[in-house]
Amino acid sequence: MGGKRDGAGRKPGPALPAVPDKTCAGRILEALNEPAVAAESYEEAQWRLLSEAQDLRIRLDARKYLYDKRDGKATQPIDHGGNLDHTIIFDMPGPDRERKNRAPGKEA
Repeated sequence: MGGKRDGAGRKPGPALPAVPDKTCAGRILEALNEPAVAAESYEEAQWRLLSEAQDLRIRLDARKYLYDKRDGKATQPIDHGGNLDHTIIFDMPGPDRERKNRAPGKEA
């Protein structure tokens, strides 16, 4: 029968640590692009574990998260799914039409 089943659905990925701002994300990305050093902060070491994980999805998600924090999320196109071939016709009076519609004897 239908209904909720245990273990169904997409498996959640690892929770990524929070990054406070753009400069912090940029600093972490710069550290990840260099070889590890002994004086690395705990935060950088944790991000390095994620960016060097065996699971390629975790690597990608960690880097993508940091780049999104540093550069801002990319715009996503919207697919309306419908036919957008509409024609709009404006019927606006022009200067010559205004003169024709004025009452005789009245000049502007």
